[in-house]
Amino acid sequence: MPAISEPEPATVRERYRAQVRSEVKQAALAQLAQAGPAGVSISAIGKQLGISGPGLYRYFASRDELLTELVIDAYHDLADALAAAAGHAPGPDPRGRLEALARAYRSWALAQPHRYRLLFGPPLPGYDAHAQRLIDASWHAMNPLLGILGEPGDRATAPPPEPLASQLAAWAKPYDPGTSPAAALRAVLVWSRLHGIVSLEIAGNFASMGIDPGQLFETQLATLTAGPLPATCRPAAGLATQTAGRDPAAFAALVELAELAAIPVAEPQSAVCASFPRTHPLHPAARPSPGSSCSWTSSATGSAARPGTRRPRRPSP
Repeated sequence: MPAISEPEPATVRERYRAQVRSEVKQAALAQLAQAGPAGVSISAIGKQLGISGPGLYRYFASRDELLTELVIDAYHDLADALAAAAGHAPGPDPRGRLEALARAYRSWALAQPHRYRLLFGPPLPGYDAHAQRLIDASWHAMNPLLGILGEPGDRATAPPPEPLASQLAAWAKPYDPGTSPAAALRAVLVWSRLHGIVSLEIAGNFASMGIDPGQLFETQLATLTAGPLPATCRPAAGLATQTAGRDPAAFAALVELAELAAIPVAEPQSAVCASFPRTHPLHPAARPSPGSSCSWTSSATGSAARPGTRRPRRPSP
């Protein structure tokens, strides 16, 4: 058996290059936390580190290249956090692993919201946020979720119709060919709901509503792991108190719908609510009677939105 050769040690020049690149990234992250992606400036970083602008471009050819490196690093860090949380969940039950992963997702976003927004916020004009390198990196964060949803014992999702089934299969095939369209659908829906509620929290929307985001997240997490919120379900006492003057179950379900769409929802009698079971508080058959008090805060405007206020409906898949 041939001996395995040891890798060549890095040269002094390579070590220096790696050190400078790391320092540039740290300075860029500080700018990102202060002013977002638009605030990242190669020239300002050069002044901070005592390196000329042209000299700094030997390490990163452009600001876009630097942002790309920060995005890839963030995806890998997020993936590591999710995999570690799922791996340390007590017992082999997929539900417990999914709950641990979801809490780790929220914790990572709350600890470094500037990096979370870099991954999922609107891209800068002219920046290609869908380059193949970024798509490949994003799969590192999706793989822990797909691994859990592919385990025996996870709550099944009905197979999606065509052409959605083919689209989901094509999306998953390059990275995990064994993923069924149903598992891919559940992964996309779970991620969409986590992203929606976490994005609203880090933007301060729930704080402006006087609602404990931690309790709200746990209420939502129960719907992810145990099916839709039934009409008989009531949020925890603290959350119910915070929604005083509104029906607690209807309000919790309404927030669930709002974060699922990642937009404020202001019309419980809209067509989308007809898809809920007839016993669900948001089904038109269970809507509040005319003249009843039912209002909630719009996350986009901070104003009270009331039933009957029209919003553009999301197109169905």
